[in-house]
Amino acid sequence: MKLSTRIKQFYLLVMIVSVFAIMGLSVFAFFQVSKNQQVLIVESVDAALDAEVRQKVSILMDSMASSLFNPIYNYDFNEMEIILKSVARNREVSNVFIFDNDSRLLVNLNQTVEDEVALLQLIKTTPLQMISSLPFGDDLLFVHPVASQSVQLGYVVAIVSLDSKQVVESKIASQFEDMSNDFITQLSIILLLAAALVVATSFYYNYAITRYLLKPLQYLATRAHQVGLQNYDEKIKLLADEELVDLAQSLDTMRAMLRTSNSRQRRLAYFDKVTELPNRHKFHNDVERLIEEGEPFCILFCDLDDFKAVNDTKGHSIGDELLSAFGNRAIGRLSLTGANDFRLYRVGGDEFVLTLRNVITQEDVIKVANTLVEATAQPFRVQQALCEIGVSVGGACFPEHGSNLETLLIHADLAMYAAKHKGKNQVQMYGEE
Repeated sequence: MKLSTRIKQFYLLVMIVSVFAIMGLSVFAFFQVSKNQQVLIVESVDAALDAEVRQKVSILMDSMASSLFNPIYNYDFNEMEIILKSVARNREVSNVFIFDNDSRLLVNLNQTVEDEVALLQLIKTTPLQMISSLPFGDDLLFVHPVASQSVQLGYVVAIVSLDSKQVVESKIASQFEDMSNDFITQLSIILLLAAALVVATSFYYNYAITRYLLKPLQYLATRAHQVGLQNYDEKIKLLADEELVDLAQSLDTMRAMLRTSNSRQRRLAYFDKVTELPNRHKFHNDVERLIEEGEPFCILFCDLDDFKAVNDTKGHSIGDELLSAFGNRAIGRLSLTGANDFRLYRVGGDEFVLTLRNVITQEDVIKVANTLVEATAQPFRVQQALCEIGVSVGGACFPEHGSNLETLLIHADLAMYAAKHKGKNQVQMYGEE
């Protein structure tokens, strides 16, 4: 199956989920509309109940003010209390106060007066020409002057509780909410069943996408990262959809090209183009590594005798082939003698260096060096030309003759020049006479 087909199926799943999402949003919108309708109904009922309470209490306050004129005028506190107790039968009224014109409390329905300072402050700022209702905490405060024929004796103040109104409002809200919840519950069951089907379908497609798309892409990403780290050896193979297989093949082609390019670059960086032997840069890296390992080793610095004369008289082409022939013969002769763990480098024009590991004594080193001298003493035939050269060899060992690369090279070079001074085709170890 093509990846495009799987993507179409994925979009189909997205559409299904979108449909159910729209259904869910519809339910949410219905719920919000229901809530708004509930709020409007409660507000309407609240306004009606509030008007009823105000009208009822206003009538009560007017009647009570008329009845209290004479008791206040005569300071008949018993009569005042009788009138207040008759008001107590009204469940909306939680407390009633009687004040004189100087705002002194004469009588109150309950024995304790809470917030008396706030109460007096409200009375002083209340217009007394009409019945006033003011908010007082969660209650309403009604103030009415006690007066007759323009003679005012004081004020009657009633605190009206709104608990009964709130009970009615809560009951209406509860009934409305129960109706809405029943509808939401039934609709939720339907949506849950549909959602379960969608979830099951989603799990299947998630498994399919993970197996056929994500895992192959993760594998390709991992292999691309390894290629970035110059790990070019492992081929990139993938069994998947056509597009992913094409991508894997392209990535593997890139890996192979990078591997070839990297090998070519490494060879140019570390190997001599004429002799195909490791070059000076490679020699430095290898010796530094040997020094870090700390195991004893020796280097033999070789300079070809009379090479310049051959190169000048017979041409550079023959000279280059002669250098290559020397390298091949030296490696071949050393291999025949049973020497192992050695490596020959070309470090300059006619200069070579041989590294030796696992040598037991200095005599063994000299024996290997003499093998090089003997191998070079035999003429070389290059392009039908007979070329005769020699080699002077100077040796230095780690760590006796130096603990770093620079010191070892200087000492081996000095030993090589000492060998040349002996008459060429000679071997000289550093420190020996």
